[in-house]
Amino acid sequence: MKRTVAMLLTLGLLLAFAGCGEKKPAAAPESSPVSGETAAPSPTAEPAQEAEKTGGNPAEEFLGSYGVGRANMDVEAGDGNRVKITVTWGSSAWEKAQWAMSGELNPETLTVEYADCVKTELRFNEQDELDETTVIYEKGTGRIRFSAEDHSVTWEDDQENAAEDLVFTADSEPLPADMGDPDHYAPVTAMDKAAVEEICAGIRDAYLSENWEAIANTVSYPITVSGTELKDAESFIAFMNTKTVHYSDRAALEEETCQDMFVNGIGICLGSGQIWICDPSYMTEDPPRLEIIGITGIVEPEEGEG
Repeated sequence: MKRTVAMLLTLGLLLAFAGCGEKKPAAAPESSPVSGETAAPSPTAEPAQEAEKTGGNPAEEFLGSYGVGRANMDVEAGDGNRVKITVTWGSSAWEKAQWAMSGELNPETLTVEYADCVKTELRFNEQDELDETTVIYEKGTGRIRFSAEDHSVTWEDDQENAAEDLVFTADSEPLPADMGDPDHYAPVTAMDKAAVEEICAGIRDAYLSENWEAIANTVSYPITVSGTELKDAESFIAFMNTKTVHYSDRAALEEETCQDMFVNGIGICLGSGQIWICDPSYMTEDPPRLEIIGITGIVEPEEGEG
C-alpha cells in the first residue's frame, strides 16, 4: 500500500514538471469596445500618423523666396491647397512693379493657375519711402510652375509676358555690379551682355547731357516724343534741341547703372522707363543692333526745372 502511494506521488510530480515547460497560449485579440469586432493590428497606426504629417498644404516644400536679376518672388501658403504669390521687380531706385496673385496648386503638375492678379506700380521718394501707388490692371491671368528637381519657379504672365524665358531660383542673391548672368538680355537680343550695357551707358550719358546728335542715328524712326512724331534724325535733333529733360526723369537716369537692366517683352528699360531699347534684328539672320524705341521725360525748358 505504501509502495502504491509513493508511485502515485512520483507520477504526479513528473506531470507537474512537464507542464512547466509548455508555452502559454497566445492572448486572444482584443475586440473593439464599440462593435465587438477584432481590432486591426497596431502597425497600421504608422501610416495614419504619416498621413497626418503630410496632410498640410502640398505647396509647403515650395514656400519661400525666389529671385532672378532685379525680380523677387515670394510664395506663401493660403487656405487649403492655395498659395499666395507676390512678384516685385525693381526698374530703378525710384520705381518698382509688383504683381500679387493666388491660386490652387495642382499636386500632379505642380502648377498654380491664377485669374486674380493685380499689378501695381510703386514709386518711392528720396528717403526710400513709398510715395505713390498706381494700379495698372486687375484680374490678370497666368500660371506659376514649380520644379521639384531644383526648386525653381517659372512664371507665365498672359498680360505682358513679363518673365518670359526667366527662371526664378531659391535663395537667389543680387549679383555684384561687375558680374551677372551672361544671358540676361537673351530674351530680346543676341548681342553680348557687355556690349549691350556699354551701348546703353552711352545712350544714358547722351540723355543726361542732352547731346541728341550723339544718339540721333540710334533712334528707330518714326518715333513720337512728347506727342510729336519725328520722322528722321534731322527732325529729331531739331525738336530735341528746343526741349530739356525733366528733373525727376534726370534723377531716375542718374541712378541707372546700365547693369542687369530690366527686360521684358518690349525690350530693355533704362531708368524707370525714360528710354526703351530693342533689337529689331532679333530672331533674324541680321547681326544684332540696338535701337531706341521710346523716350520720355522731354519737356519745355521752363517745365524741366525742379
